[in-house]
Amino acid sequence: MWLTEKGFSLIVLIIAITLTSILGVGVVSFMSAKHKTLVPQTQTCQAYAIAHAGIEFAIRYAYDNKDDNDFPDAHFPKTVSLGGGSFTITYDLTNNLVRSVGVYETASRTIELTNFRSYANIP
Repeated sequence: MWLTEKGFSLIVLIIAITLTSILGVGVVSFMSAKHKTLVPQTQTCQAYAIAHAGIEFAIRYAYDNKDDNDFPDAHFPKTVSLGGGSFTITYDLTNNLVRSVGVYETASRTIELTNFRSYANIP
């Protein structure tokens, strides 16, 4: 017999190492692909947080400047840098709507707040 027990064990060991290596390469390539999709998701979440901060800023800004006769026409649009990104606030007088666009690197998110005057306690 040309196959001994030692030879058979060596063949089984080589096959096991090969299968484990193939599985390892698959896991590494999957994790690499997952990591590439994680970056845009993170940027989108950061852009959303910045846009939300823009809404909060607009409410406070409006409350602080509500006594100005030309508010909000002379005060908006307004762009503010924040946390490595920026937000731009615009006000739509006819719809009583404030819109905040948050931008972080390549991602952009928009949040709209209706009934803006009631949130900012503006008559």
